Amino acid sequence: MDLELKGKTALVTGAGSVIGEAVARRLVDEGAAVLLADESAAAADELAAALRGAGGEVESSTSDRGVDALLAAATEWRGGVQLAWLGDMAGTSDLAEVIGSVEAVADHLASRGGGSIVMQSTTAAAWDVPGVSAEYAAMGAAIVQLARQAGARRAGDGVRVNAVCPGGIEDSRTGRVIDQAAVPLAGAAPAAEVADVAAFLLSPRADYTTGQAIVIDGGASII
Repeated sequence: MDLELKGKTALVTGAGSVIGEAVARRLVDEGAAVLLADESAAAADELAAALRGAGGEVESSTSDRGVDALLAAATEWRGGVQLAWLGDMAGTSDLAEVIGSVEAVADHLASRGGGSIVMQSTTAAAWDVPGVSAEYAAMGAAIVQLARQAGARRAGDGVRVNAVCPGGIEDSRTGRVIDQAAVPLAGAAPAAEVADVAAFLLSPRADYTTGQAIVIDGGASII
């Protein structure tokens, strides 16, 4: 399926994580130009070099600059973004910062005629996941609710806001499974499973979908 992302510009934060990298690779494969951002500038630069080597149009930055600086960089580079993957947001302890980042990106998209935001939450937002801290779970739940509220409030601006809640995703770098074992579907899934859903939600193919939190956990949450 052509996701109609060719020529679009995307911001991908948390690009140094295994899921963030998979999302970036999927968007580049679909023809989008991608601004990569991560707390580790070296990780963002390394991924950017790899994607450029594969023919992608990519720039990199550090998320320590803040979302306003990233959006300014994207504007200087390609006139701004139409798509934003806000990755690994449950890992922060600053809810005000998360809300402010989503609002800033939504304002940016609205000023350019609309666009799409997908936030990374976690299956721990709604179910108890062994080994996951209460703070991480609570932030994940806040992100899900933020997707609902922002999706409703920004619809008139042409801005869609959704979240994904991964669980049972294998980190191919460390061998660990992120957040939860995948049951009843056997085994852990690669990060590409999350990237496929995220790319669809970001794309015009999902123009009638907003305010949703899509669970990607191999069915663990249904039993």
